[in-house]
Amino acid sequence: MITKAAEAPANPELHDLWIDSVEMRLRMWDGTEWANIGYEPETPDEPTDPDTPTDPDTPTDPTDPDNPGEDGGEGGTDEGGGSEDTPGEGEEGG
Repeated sequence: MITKAAEAPANPELHDLWIDSVEMRLRMWDGTEWANIGYEPETPDEPTDPDTPTDPDTPTDPTDPDNPGEDGGEGGTDEGGGSEDTPGEGEEGG
């Protein structure tokens, strides 16, 4: 017999098939348990290195890409200096 349902049949007979509509698997009753039949996706291995990030939102680079000038490097604003065409405070144009 072939059953399509979210729950396994209550009294299966040897070699009955069950289409598990929740986990999207085809299973066969082997007389003891429901065995998966056909393609079964591999379960990814857990990372063994504790330094390996598991959250893709966790940055691996300590530099903040939104604020590259925070670490004291170049970038940010030119405070009080003005430009060639417009002098800043206390400076005379020329």
